[in-house]
Amino acid sequence: MLPSTPLHHLLMRAASTPLVMTSGNVSDEPICIADDDALRRLAGIADAFLVHDRPIVARYDDSVVFVRSGDRAPTVSRRARSQAPQPLRMRRPSARTVLGTGAEMHGAFCVLTGDRAYLSQHIGDLDSEEAMNAYRDAYERFRRVFRMEPDLIAHDLHPDLMTTRFAEGLGLPRVAVQHHHAHIAATMAEHGLEDEVLGIAFDGLGFGEDGTIWGGELLRCTPARSERCGRLRPVPQPGGDAATRHPWRMSVAYAAAAGVLEHALPFLEAPEDEVDVVLGQIRSGLASPRTSSAGRLFDAVAALLGICRHATYDGQAACLLEQTASAVPARVPMRTAVQLRNGLVEIDARETFRWVVESRAAGTSVGEIASGFHASLAEAVARACAVIRERGDLRTRRIVLGGGVFHNDLFTTDLRRRLTGAGFEVFLPREAPVGDGGIALGQAYVAAARGA
Repeated sequence: MLPSTPLHHLLMRAASTPLVMTSGNVSDEPICIADDDALRRLAGIADAFLVHDRPIVARYDDSVVFVRSGDRAPTVSRRARSQAPQPLRMRRPSARTVLGTGAEMHGAFCVLTGDRAYLSQHIGDLDSEEAMNAYRDAYERFRRVFRMEPDLIAHDLHPDLMTTRFAEGLGLPRVAVQHHHAHIAATMAEHGLEDEVLGIAFDGLGFGEDGTIWGGELLRCTPARSERCGRLRPVPQPGGDAATRHPWRMSVAYAAAAGVLEHALPFLEAPEDEVDVVLGQIRSGLASPRTSSAGRLFDAVAALLGICRHATYDGQAACLLEQTASAVPARVPMRTAVQLRNGLVEIDARETFRWVVESRAAGTSVGEIASGFHASLAEAVARACAVIRERGDLRTRRIVLGGGVFHNDLFTTDLRRRLTGAGFEVFLPREAPVGDGGIALGQAYVAAARGA
């Protein structure tokens, strides 16, 4: 960072060395804004504390933006200091004042009133009472400053999320919005789209309308409704959340589903007893829900290639896989099966994973395999969209992207190019985060459209 205050200049002059700046918090915990809180919670991390007689009123993390390949304008990845709560303008004013409570990961809330949507700053993962206290503080301060009182609450379909329970505790009329519909609706809201679109919602997980874990969805969407018309073929997620922290578990699941487990195991370097436990979970279905998650597919490939077998932060495996793939020239994709199954157009990634295992066994470089995987998945998704259009299920050329997987610039740029080449018009968010940080905007947009 560059020094932005006289204090920074004095510190850097005294230190005579570059300084690394980070937020004043333990990983996954809210930022400390009071001296006594910082002294208590950061005592085991910080060697010294520089305090001030000027109190910090609100927690605001750093904003994060990036520029996609081929774009000139930046895209927001994390909306916080200097951006929130600058409102987003809506094309059609809402008759209700709607609060969207957001997701549990990358938590943020949104108040939609009239033709403006006020998306809060990034608050963090809302998986603890301490984090929820920071969320409540931010919301109460927001209400006082902007003098807005919602009369309708929108929340996630999952009944056990802390944001859902927060919504229930407000005692106001509520609308439950499916996670992936909210992803697509957030992009629609930013671009003022009101007619039907085909949404591609790719992320780590979200509670589906059928009670399973979704995350690789093709949805026909209007602001008020969504209908699932395609997906990634589901596979088991052994251990549930444990598979997110240990991507090698997803490699085992995909290898077993693809019939190449024996060839895949030597590349995973996983303890035999742990592999036996995972296989037992897959066979019994115990603690092994089925998932269509695109995020877990990226995890499985990254672990198989030895890039990331154990994750220490959200999206680590996919980030490292993209970096590995970006270091080599683009590969020609292998053909992935796209077929009609149970009334849905289904992308069968088992075939892709089988190719990954066979290529690794043949001695193909990790970078080439990673590049080929990205290209293969992008080609298959674009082909699935074309199949949906050819079936007559789609009366629009507009495709809307949403979900954390689209932080991946390599995959997103390739997919957008293929879709545009097939005659589609592609929409991505710029001002609202494409991942869970934008969910609250989508929830509020859906609830306002339903007029509940």
